[in-house]
Amino acid sequence: LWSHYADSHRGICIEFNANLDPMRMSMKVKYQDEYPQIEYPLPQDARGFESILTKSSQWSYEDEYRSLLIAAAYTPLPHDDVSFFIRPGAITGVYLGSQISPAHTEMVLNLIRTSESAPRVWKAEIADDTFSINFKRVAIEA
Repeated sequence: LWSHYADSHRGICIEFNANLDPMRMSMKVKYQDEYPQIEYPLPQDARGFESILTKSSQWSYEDEYRSLLIAAAYTPLPHDDVSFFIRPGAITGVYLGSQISPAHTEMVLNLIRTSESAPRVWKAEIADDTFSINFKRVAIEA
């Protein structure tokens, strides 16, 4: 997943508390070989989301969940018309890619230092002799 979604290990991965909005409303992606059948007009129940919650079976290793923000469905999260605000405890971990630059590492750590959140930070290290990634805890000094 690091090569697909984190710029070939140069990006970050953010871990969220799944018990808080918006993550607590995430829905599991369905993996299959055929395109989903879409009904029109769209049903007003879970079937209406089938097309955006379906991916090819080739991606099943991702075990993905998707969080859909539907303003009419519940009280929306606080926002400034550009970004949604999340509770300080919503971010529980930040994972730095194995190839992240020192400048980007420092930028991420500074954002954490100046925020109300206190996530654990981990740095990815590609194993020398196996097809695996190990994570080493990063200390955040004030």
